[in-house]
Amino acid sequence: MNNVEEIDLKQLLALLRDKIRFIIVAVLLGGVLAFVISYWCIVPMYTASVALYVNNARNPESVTTNTNDISASQMLVNTYIEMINSNSVLTKVAKATGLDYTIDDIRSMMSAQAKNNTEIFEVSIRCANPKHAQIIANAVAQVAPDAILDYVEASSVKVIDYAGLPTVHTSPNVKRDTIIGLLLGLIISILWVILRQFLDVRIKNEDDLTNLFHLPVLGTIPDMNKVYDSTKYQYQRKEGLTE
Repeated sequence: MNNVEEIDLKQLLALLRDKIRFIIVAVLLGGVLAFVISYWCIVPMYTASVALYVNNARNPESVTTNTNDISASQMLVNTYIEMINSNSVLTKVAKATGLDYTIDDIRSMMSAQAKNNTEIFEVSIRCANPKHAQIIANAVAQVAPDAILDYVEASSVKVIDYAGLPTVHTSPNVKRDTIIGLLLGLIISILWVILRQFLDVRIKNEDDLTNLFHLPVLGTIPDMNKVYDSTKYQYQRKEGLTE
């Protein structure tokens, strides 16, 4: 005899149908909770970005660039990103902003990555204050080219785009978080219903006895309350006491 109660697909669907109100309430509760947390409890963050171009041409005044120069520039991008994250460069950035941020603060706000394996890389600043995000990003664009040239010769870094003032926060994503909350509510409620069914070892009807012991049921004791109610109703109908 299996210790785990077997349940087929029809029984599972019937079980979920019986608990559909509970599942709907759990889904709505998950969505509302996620919306409230995302909209009211999480501080909105704004992102400002600058784009910089790495040029590794041997002759900076040359109007042509060969394949080797392009490949070298692409390889230097990651090196330059690490240099921008260094204490020496971030110290200059912090001073150029005129804001009360430490180099650790700026480093935690900053992210940088190459764009589509090209010689262009993007530096982004994520901050709760959109104006500060713009100022810090533009300070990076102002300081980074000269700071990098102090360590690397025969190459240059030029600013392609300066940061504009972000007007829409990049996080949290309220719509996405609400959908995730709805899905979590659905999954958790279904799992709860199924687990509760499997963990419920009570015998509720003769079918449970048959499945458990594999023996025929010789007789059942009726619910006396139902019998009494049925008898009372029939008596009232007979005497004309019902509507």
